[in-house]
Amino acid sequence: MSTKEKIYSIIDSFSDEQLPQIYTMIVSVKNMLEDEVADDLFCQKLYEEYLNDTDPDKDEYISLEQAANELGIVLDDVQNYNK
Repeated sequence: MSTKEKIYSIIDSFSDEQLPQIYTMIVSVKNMLEDEVADDLFCQKLYEEYLNDTDPDKDEYISLEQAANELGIVLDDVQNYNK
């Protein structure tokens, strides 16, 4: 029995009254999977843009502290905010 046939068999086991809820759950799962594919495509696009970037400084790293300092963020304030 294929996976699709197993799914149809499970769906057939629900009562007519339960089917609207099952439909809602299936649509939610479908949307979640489509969102995941869209996220993967977006990340792949960002990665390809990074690989094709000709900026010689693209591989330069800075620490979290440096980045926060450049943005005017005091890390102690952020850490205390979460407490």
